[in-house]
Order: sequence, then structure tokens, then C-alpha cells
Amino acid sequence: MSGIVNSAGSRSGVIGTTELDYEEGEFAFTVSASAGTFNINSGHNTGYYCKIGNFVHFHGQLGSTTDTTGNAYLTLNLPFVGHILTSEREVTAGGLVTYSVDYDGSGIPVYEIPGGGSTFVKFQMQSDAGGWSNFVMASGDYYLFSINYTTA
Repeated sequence: MSGIVNSAGSRSGVIGTTELDYEEGEFAFTVSASAGTFNINSGHNTGYYCKIGNFVHFHGQLGSTTDTTGNAYLTLNLPFVGHILTSEREVTAGGLVTYSVDYDGSGIPVYEIPGGGSTFVKFQMQSDAGGWSNFVMASGDYYLFSINYTTA
């Protein structure tokens, strides 16, 4: 016998009295820029998620067909509304992997899920001095993202 005893449901081979809230699937996300223009590669606008209880793992790929213009950060909608954060220990985690991205000193790409029950993730650049700057993508740039967060 393997698994966890007395803390989760028995459908998944785990012994206990509570059923797991489990869901997985594909999610067609939309991307928008806070200013200027951004054109997403239409072949890369599907993410995949797995939700267990109030924990969500969401991953996908973001690609650009044109250079971004204007003073902007990018937002991408989430498959589930985020939890209202009450302390710094409830931060999100994950990572970004880049392909064909030329780092020109404008910063490192990062993301955040703003607190307060957010429905989106915000992509921006973090400079070496700790400040925030515009999210810059050139035609042919790709970002693979993996995001973990909690729901309400």
C-alpha cells in the first residue's frame, strides 16, 4: 500500500475520507499589452493546467510574431482566479525559459500574480538595480512558462 493516509480521497489510490478536488485540461489564454502593440504567435496561445484542491500548476509557451512597441508590460489571463494574498509567504512560484531571446541589458524577464484575487499574470522585466521595466519581445522570441499559485 502506498499513498497518504487520512488526508485525501480514495479515488486516486489514497486512503482517507475526503475526496480530492482534481481537474486538468487545456486553457486558451489571451495576452494583452498595457500600452503599445504585441502580436502573439497564434500557435502558442494554449496553456495546460492541473488543479488539485486550491493549488494550480499552469504552463505554456508564449511567442511573438512582431517586435513589441510602446511602454508596456504584458498580461496573460489565468485559468482560475488567484487567492487573495494576506502575507508575503503566499507568493507564487515557477519559472521562465527563453528561446531566441537577445538580452540587451533591459533586464531579466519575470512574472507576478498581483494580490487581491487576480485573474491574470503580469510579465515584465527586472533590472539589475531592482527596478521594473517594459517587457520586451522581438519577432521570433519564445518564453516557456511554468506557474504555480493558489486559488480562493
